[in-house]
Formats: sequence, C-alpha cells, structure tokens
Amino acid sequence: MLGRLIPKSSDIWVFGAWEGKKYSDNSRYIFEYVLTNCPEIRAFWISDDDACFESLFNDTLPVLRKFSLKGIYYCLRANLVICSNGLSDVNEFCAAGSRKIMLWHGIPMKKIESDIISISHSRAVDFKRLFSRLLFKNRYLFPYLYPSWDLVLSTSVIIQDRMSSAFQVLHENVPILGYPRNDVLLSGNYVAINELISPCPRDAKFILYAPTFRETLTDNDALFNDFPLNKFCAFLENNNCYLFIKLHPILRNSDHQISHMDSKYIV
Repeated sequence: MLGRLIPKSSDIWVFGAWEGKKYSDNSRYIFEYVLTNCPEIRAFWISDDDACFESLFNDTLPVLRKFSLKGIYYCLRANLVICSNGLSDVNEFCAAGSRKIMLWHGIPMKKIESDIISISHSRAVDFKRLFSRLLFKNRYLFPYLYPSWDLVLSTSVIIQDRMSSAFQVLHENVPILGYPRNDVLLSGNYVAINELISPCPRDAKFILYAPTFRETLTDNDALFNDFPLNKFCAFLENNNCYLFIKLHPILRNSDHQISHMDSKYIV
C-alpha cells in the first residue's frame, strides 16, 4: 500500500533477476544498455546476495541491497521495474504503483505461471502465496501477491500467445522484440562463449544440452542417471563433436551430476 502513496520519479528505474540472487539474464543486459546509452536515467540493480552485491559494488556499478534503506527508498520511488523472474527480483513489497516489465528468462515450451495446472511451482498460486491470499485477500493492500505486468517480452508469435496467457496480459502488451541476452550472443563479442569454444578444432560440431527445470525434485536429480557416458563419449570423438551442458540456474546445486563426466568432449 505504501508504494501507491509514494510519488514516482520518471528517471528512476530498478532492475533485478533471480530473486536478487544473481547478476544475470535479460535484466542484466537491459541494465547495462541503459547505463551506457541513457544517461538521463538513474538505473539501479537490486541485490539480495552478499557476493553479488560486493562484486557489482567493486565494479562501481549502481547496486543497492534489497532491504537497505536506500534500496527500499529507490524501489518505492522507481517509475519502472524490470525483472526476469518476478517482483521478488527487486523488492516486491515496494513495487506497487510502478510500471512493471517482465522480460522472463527462457522460452516456455512447458506451461508457466498462471497456466501451470499443478500449484506447486506457479508464482500465482504456490502454497505460500495461496496461504497468504487466504489471509490477505485485498489486492490494494497486498499488491505484491497479485503482480500485474504492463509489458511482457516475447520472441515470436507462438511465444507471444503463451506469454499472454501465462501472465494474463493482452497481446498488444506482449511485443515480439527478442531477448536482450540473445543480442549479446548474436553480436559475436561474447567473451565467455569464445573462451569455451576456442580450444576446440575449427571444424568441430557443437551440441548443446540445456535441460529445463522439472516439476519434481526427483526428475531433476535423475537427469543423468541412465546416461551412457562411455558410449556417448565414443560417439562425440568419432564425429568430432563437443557436448556443452548448461543446467537450469535452479539446478546449479546439481552440478555433481556431471562432475564425473571426465571427457574433453563434454564441457
């Protein structure tokens, strides 16, 4: 409610990703673009992670702790909130009254948000929020429980339909603009990728395995249980191929699943 009473400043924008735990994803690249190209905008990255905060602070980037006085102040005063996951990327308790842009963080080949039939992972109806809504049903007093997005990014007509349904916004508010993080990749200047592929032969072929988040922990833990490592490594070597594995950020704690894959053909 307080957020609705605080006047907004048109030149203050706040950005965040992955509940404030990471400096990454589409929000990061819009943030960096604004810092470089929009000097009239006071842009701030909102962090809820000590290591992330210290890294950005040491790089002299405008970063604020989510629950610090300055962080709360600028979130309350922000005219624009830009997220990749949800309002908790910034400070969900201070976002009322601000314009909100959802960039999202992937291509929804599966159902997301309001379209999820199971209530275990939908932000709209997960158990914690469902319980909260039973106690706090007033949308005006508790708007963070009912996020309403002014704009949701999409990458194609098909994705536009899915985003419109998942976030319950009109098609006209789901522009097909592509993802900022992909612009960096397509520029050919992304150092991290160049460093990964530089040791590989110039005529090598690359295979990417980037499994999405599964709805149950059991499914996530079993991603590589039946992986025929020796047979697959022989296939890679015989065909001059390199396999790149990128786990979903939530599954980074499952890196042990691939730590035993000791092969130069698996990155």
